[in-house]
Amino acid sequence: MGFLKSKILVTLLVGLPTLARAEREEPYVVGALGDSISAGFNALRFGDNREFSWTAGLDANGLVQSHARKIKTLLGDRNVVVVNEAFVGAESYQLPRQAARLLRQKPDYVTIAIGANDVCTWDEDYLPKLEHYQKHLTGVIETIIESNPKVKIVLAPMPSIPLMYELGARRPGCQSKWDTMRVCKPLLAAERTAEQRQAFVGRYRHLNQVIADIAGRYPVNVRLAAAIVNAEFDDSMISPLDCFHPSIKGQNLISELSFDATWY
Repeated sequence: MGFLKSKILVTLLVGLPTLARAEREEPYVVGALGDSISAGFNALRFGDNREFSWTAGLDANGLVQSHARKIKTLLGDRNVVVVNEAFVGAESYQLPRQAARLLRQKPDYVTIAIGANDVCTWDEDYLPKLEHYQKHLTGVIETIIESNPKVKIVLAPMPSIPLMYELGARRPGCQSKWDTMRVCKPLLAAERTAEQRQAFVGRYRHLNQVIADIAGRYPVNVRLAAAIVNAEFDDSMISPLDCFHPSIKGQNLISELSFDATWY
């Protein structure tokens, strides 16, 4: 081997550990986009309980084994930065703004869970709104991938909102809470008929099918946490504060089911 080739080879070999070390020193950024579920709303106390979020929660006692906590454990001494841009009441049209803030942190791993506030405002003529939802979600996913072609995205469908209704309908006091808080009126309002509730279930299922279809378009970067749809919630997994959002146990179940779909 000539002197020049030997020098080039030595340079490459010396450079490899340097590159690996630089990668380890770069923070691994875990981001969350979405609505109240990802903000841990009413999981234990009224309002945001971000430390109990299924995706980004890092409560001191480890009550929720969130995606962020699991990734921190798996990556060992790698610096993991967690950014939760989800907020209560968010709808799909607000995703681009959430994503813009997150992208400043150069995320490596992103969870997206949004749609409950969309579908809970739709009526029978919902197809145009579903198209807007599809456009917003697709656009954000493409923007995130464009910013980092190696990014990992976990796309979460909506948990069974109809099951939330079934659990709450037989619990004393839940109906009055739903009516007072005006929670998901197309499904939960007292005056809704069985037919109207069934129509809502159809819209909910259509939304989740669209989420699954979008995930299938980006197999390299996106994983669908499909098991969430059939999550077997029980009374202890629903917040007693509003009979709708996941409790700490419910957040933990969502994390467990959705993390099985990831790369880790």
